[in-house]
Amino acid sequence: AVEISCRKLVRSTVQNESSELNDFIIKMNRNKNNEKIIETRFIGSHLKVSGTAVTLIRGDADLEHGVIRLKRCRGRAFGGKFKLIGELDCRTGYLNNLSISATGIDIQSLVRGYVPDTLSLTGLIDFDLTIDPGYFNIAALQGKGVFHLSHVQISNSPVVNSIYQMLEIANPVPLSFSKVKINLQMGTDKILQTVSSGSGEMLDFKADGWIQPTGDFSQQVDATISAGFAKQLSEFIATSLEKTSDGGRVIRCRIYGNSANPKVELDKEIMKNAVNNVFRQMKESIQEFFKKN
Repeated sequence: AVEISCRKLVRSTVQNESSELNDFIIKMNRNKNNEKIIETRFIGSHLKVSGTAVTLIRGDADLEHGVIRLKRCRGRAFGGKFKLIGELDCRTGYLNNLSISATGIDIQSLVRGYVPDTLSLTGLIDFDLTIDPGYFNIAALQGKGVFHLSHVQISNSPVVNSIYQMLEIANPVPLSFSKVKINLQMGTDKILQTVSSGSGEMLDFKADGWIQPTGDFSQQVDATISAGFAKQLSEFIATSLEKTSDGGRVIRCRIYGNSANPKVELDKEIMKNAVNNVFRQMKESIQEFFKKN
């Protein structure tokens, strides 16, 4: 076996993208069939891509028959930690497997630059993401993931604002959730199928639908508004929604369109109740008029 060790092997900066590799070890061995294997171990102090700092990158990589295997790769980014394992056939460009997991990622840092500056989205996220085998093409990746969000707070969001407008909330406040879970499935058509749920002091929800990278989406939502939050509803809205045993309200709707210009479509039963309330109020007004006259 041959071993080569280097320190401060790579330090580069290209168009504001910088990287530094502190330690790099190369071992050339043979497997049980007496075939050559190249094993590497690397430690990078930092890697900066598109303004994102990834630090303390460590990992092992093997090269055998043109196949690169990443093992025990880990690092820090967006205030949290991540791990990565994968296997890529360099001869054909076929990705045999790729798995990424992360904990304690700061949501605000993660989405910075991808959402409007006016939108505030804070909290933490843990996730496990698995990419399906296939030829490596960023635009055509398939796979699935599970995302766990905690201490989430959203304000100045067009989607949340459209819901507040529908509910006739006069003084909207940031929408918060103690926890949110999202199951995501990536397809070849770039559509992300999602099933999500969340709970918080203001409301609990379940939703399923799809999202596109363009911002187009459609979600069917079933939510239960807490009794405290329901007190902010107008009488007309409150009486149009099903009441829960603890004084909350149930709302079912479809939210769709584009993230910058979303639309809300109420469940048919809720619309029926709203129409009945209009006629009831008209009837009561007419009766009151004739009583006075």
